[in-house]
Order: sequence, then structure tokens, then C-alpha cells
Amino acid sequence: MYILIYVEEEQPKKVLNKNASTSILCDEAQLSKCGQLKLVAECRDNKYYLVNGTNTVLLHVEEGFCILTDYMVGKKNLAKLMEQEHYAVYQCNGRDWVKNSATGRLVGYDIKEFVTGQSGRPEGMTLDHEAETFNEMEKNKSFSADNTNKGSHRVRIVIISREGLQELIEKIKDNDGKPGGLSL
Repeated sequence: MYILIYVEEEQPKKVLNKNASTSILCDEAQLSKCGQLKLVAECRDNKYYLVNGTNTVLLHVEEGFCILTDYMVGKKNLAKLMEQEHYAVYQCNGRDWVKNSATGRLVGYDIKEFVTGQSGRPEGMTLDHEAETFNEMEKNKSFSADNTNKGSHRVRIVIISREGLQELIEKIKDNDGKPGGLSL
């Protein structure tokens, strides 16, 4: 007679290093209390906050890590399309990478597919950012044979107060509709 005993091992928890981050770091509770932000979509810990008077969404991905996305691209509500998926932050090569937690695909490629209807990337091309790595707005991304930003936009914004969040919102409003990153 044999008795099989299964021991379920606990999976190690993913640890995110905020000191090495290239995201906008802001606690979700602070976002939810801000009168200039409106929750427009959500999927588990992903919360999409529209900055009032703009087309910009502050996406709380997880554990206080946030990125910028568009609210609408043409007639497509990007926040509603994105809420059908779940995103998470992964850190490697000196930066944060926001990926679809089910497929492992980078959020920028999901956004391109939502906007254009075409999946994948053209042969020999990479998705080039013309802004901060936390800035996934459509106006700042294009497929290119060369990655011209050379990692120069790997910055972190840390929001620890209501005033800091207000300052970020003002920068977002000043930049709304203009190509390029935030004036940091």
C-alpha cells in the first residue's frame, strides 16, 4: 500500500523595488480621493483614473505603480478596452515593464492592437517611446527600426502628498494633446 502526500508549496511573492522604478509612484488610495480624477474603468488592482478636462488616464497598475495612457483614441474608449485584460509591473534591465499578466505581452503592444486592430509588430521593428517609459500614450509611440530614445526617459515620479499629485495633474493638463513627454 502506498500513500501519496502532496505538499503545496507557497509561491514566492513578487517584490517590486520602488527605488529602482521607472513608473509614477502614487498610492491608489490617494488617487481615489482626488477630486480631479474620475475612476472610469477597473480590473482587479488595475484602476483607470481619467484626469478631468484631458484625454489622459492615470492607470494604477499595482502596489502604487502607475503609468499614463489615453482615455479615447479616435472613437475607441481605450480604458474600457484595456479593462478586459489585467496588467502587472515587472522589473528588469533597469526599468519597469508593464505587461499583460495572462499573455506576458507589453502593454504598448496591447494598446497598438486595440487602436489599429493589428496584433504583433512589423518585421524588424520595435515599439519606440518618444517620452518617459511610464508614458504609454499613443501620440508618443511608433514602430521604428531603431530605438531612438536609447533609454533616456527612464525616470521615476514619486507622489507622496496631495500637492505632489496636483503638480503632476497640472503637468498632464499642460501636455494634453501635445507630442512628447511631460515637462519634468
